[in-house]
Amino acid sequence: MISREAEETPGSFTILKPLGLNFSIVFYDLPDLLKTIREFFISTFNKQRKVPEFDAKKAADQIVALIEKHMGFEGEYGGSR
Repeated sequence: MISREAEETPGSFTILKPLGLNFSIVFYDLPDLLKTIREFFISTFNKQRKVPEFDAKKAADQIVALIEKHMGFEGEYGGSR
């Protein structure tokens, strides 16, 4: 499931009681950031969740398109994309 609209969240967050599958992943802001995120989702959907590769790529492309459209990369820690 991918939400139709982006949800704005604070720039940082804390997992108060890490239980079960609560985790976070950090992607470094390198020139190939969006490609890295795409490949991460393809691999996660296909290899870990057994989604067919064609569908995994399609879903990953939709996620990256939403990130490109809605995610701001400017912040208090410098840099902008």
